[in-house]
Amino acid sequence: MPAHDGEQQSMCWECHPLHLSDVLQPGSFADSQRFYRLDGGIPTHLVGSLHVQFPHQVDDVPVRYRVEVDAAASDASPLLAVWYNNDSSFYRRYADMVHGGWSAEDTAYCAAELPSTLARGGFVLQAGSPGVPYDAHAVVDPSHGLPSALWERELSVGGAAEMSIGRAPSGWSCQQTVGLAVSGACHLTIRREQCSDPHGASREPVA
Repeated sequence: MPAHDGEQQSMCWECHPLHLSDVLQPGSFADSQRFYRLDGGIPTHLVGSLHVQFPHQVDDVPVRYRVEVDAAASDASPLLAVWYNNDSSFYRRYADMVHGGWSAEDTAYCAAELPSTLARGGFVLQAGSPGVPYDAHAVVDPSHGLPSALWERELSVGGAAEMSIGRAPSGWSCQQTVGLAVSGACHLTIRREQCSDPHGASREPVA
């Protein structure tokens, strides 16, 4: 049940067909479609977190996600972690397979999109971290799930953080492969906002 343009809605992840929630642990599913498993290692400090599972490739864009912590119900500052496949060659390979190719501008946009929106949202790249890879033992497409960038930030009690995913200049989705984990929060709300501007989700300032 996607929100209409400009409308925010509180997500019931277990009821939404595109998103699920689970405990983040080795061997659990990487995506809500149950295509792949997290079998390439998970940073120890994230094991046991709430894992928000997105579709394997996010194509319902542009979209913005907002995580809010209830001040009355939380005693600790939760840690938010976002990871995604950062192999920039993927965008061109995927486009060649599905869309018949796209421009270098599209590839550059998709490679820079999540790093820029996460940095604006106060997330910090965990340099040197292998991230949270998936399908580590693939035979058909070896290493396709291994490239992974991990970004983290602490969220003050009563605060909020946002992450947005836009659309390439050609109009196609970047088909991002994304994961989100939250730890240390007793109560939180995740809102999903569909955007009318194709690139607005990536350009909006983050509070």
